[in-house]
Amino acid sequence: MRSCGAGQPSEARQPKSASVVCERRGDSLVAAKIGGRYLMYWGEEFVNLATSDDLVNWSPVCDANGELLRVIEPRKGKFDSALTECGPPAVLTQKGILLLYNGKNTAGTDGDARLCRVFKSITGLSPQAYLQKH
Repeated sequence: MRSCGAGQPSEARQPKSASVVCERRGDSLVAAKIGGRYLMYWGEEFVNLATSDDLVNWSPVCDANGELLRVIEPRKGKFDSALTECGPPAVLTQKGILLLYNGKNTAGTDGDARLCRVFKSITGLSPQAYLQKH
């Protein structure tokens, strides 16, 4: 993947989580071109965006400051307060792009305390105590 800014190749980035935008054709999902290019959501911690002409060589989309464009980022006090990352393939619909993503909750006051209460009501233990026990 190329870097933001000068357009020179950056060190190889191999995101573990990526989602190429697809469209339905019959019972299959196939990569969709939007505005003549393929789009891919990628990244760990933040969800970023990249484009490609050939589904092999990708260029990240950058903001006005030359930094990676953060399409989705962690939100303090919410279920995704620690990180956001892509889930299954994004799907192009008549209303736009549907992207499902995974979120990780931060323990403590920066996270979503409701999740810990629900977990404790189900297991009888805090998430930390449950992990230590199992």
